Amino acid sequence: MMEAEPNGDGKTVYLLLAIAFFIVLIAWVNYINLATARAINRAKEVGVWKAVGSLRGQLIGQFMTESVLLNALAVSLALLLVVLTLPTFNELSGQQLSPSLFYSRLFWWPLTGLFVVGSFFSGLYPAIVLSGFKPIAVLKGQVSTSRQGVNLRKSLVVFHFAASLFLLVGTLAVFQQISFMRKQSLGININQTLVLNPPLVTNDSTFMRQLAAFKAELMRQSTIRSVTVSSIVPGQGSDFNAGGIRSKGVDESKGKQYRIIGIDHDFINAYELKLLAGRNFSKAFGSDPKAVVFNKIAIQQLGFADPAQAIGQQIDFWGDIFTIVGVTDNFHQQSLRDAFDPLMLVLKPDVRGFFSIKLNTGELTKQIAGIRAEWNRFFPGNPVRLLVSG
Repeated sequence: MMEAEPNGDGKTVYLLLAIAFFIVLIAWVNYINLATARAINRAKEVGVWKAVGSLRGQLIGQFMTESVLLNALAVSLALLLVVLTLPTFNELSGQQLSPSLFYSRLFWWPLTGLFVVGSFFSGLYPAIVLSGFKPIAVLKGQVSTSRQGVNLRKSLVVFHFAASLFLLVGTLAVFQQISFMRKQSLGININQTLVLNPPLVTNDSTFMRQLAAFKAELMRQSTIRSVTVSSIVPGQGSDFNAGGIRSKGVDESKGKQYRIIGIDHDFINAYELKLLAGRNFSKAFGSDPKAVVFNKIAIQQLGFADPAQAIGQQIDFWGDIFTIVGVTDNFHQQSLRDAFDPLMLVLKPDVRGFFSIKLNTGELTKQIAGIRAEWNRFFPGNPVRLLVSG
């Protein structure tokens, strides 16, 4: 689901972090296993160094340096890969990550800690093993490993397979969760939708005319199916909660709480909300500024089991009387994890909110470039903040 504000699944994020950590851990274990397995090939090298007077501490330092350099090379290649693939990742995910992330302490401190700990522990045991060879025995070809060393390597192999199994299970769990969410019906069509944040400057006397002209100009583009403006977009929490809403004539103590969304005439059609009864807002009805559209769970909260029964009924909204003209099916406004909220859609033709632009299939980069150009023409000085869904 498109999320215009941070609203990810924390469990999935932590599971992905655990998977990433285990991948690094497996790499370290592999390095330790390979380094100790190749110890016999470097035994004579160690023997020669010791024969010419090298101390064990010096040899440990040499092998630890090799470990640090190898880990540094791995980190450098990983960072280079991130920089090269970041534009592609942003386009596929709809995120706007930038290389400025590399200037943050929150990025470098954990990475440095992981690098230091990884370099130390992945290099320590091989360094101790290699530096412990006796020079005379090595030069005679009499190299043997202790029982403790054999047991440790076996333990590392067992850990390697256990970590690989966890990695496989974790990856399958994330894949199944994502597949399940994709198969669920949201009750709202967010595919091929580009969302623009509202302009930062909205108190200009010409702003509303610019708003209408910008929307009309976008609708002239063949790559755009529809444009709607609303106080919030799918993926965000509702505009505000309002309590005390009740059917006309009902006691105030029986008022209910609803989430309010301000929309224009095109919102319901643009997002393809299913009308169960009644009609959409229409410019043909001059009374629609005093009309509301509820979702199914909202009219049930008012006491109507059948959506058709709610049509034409009046409600008291903080002393103002509104008429119910339509009932939509329930839809997930914020997340599949959340239960349906009772929603009240209120017509606000002059709403100063988010632009939802429904795009035809095509080259997304060119479509975004065209929209950016129009934005800069109508709202100069306002930065373009956008996200893409589907």
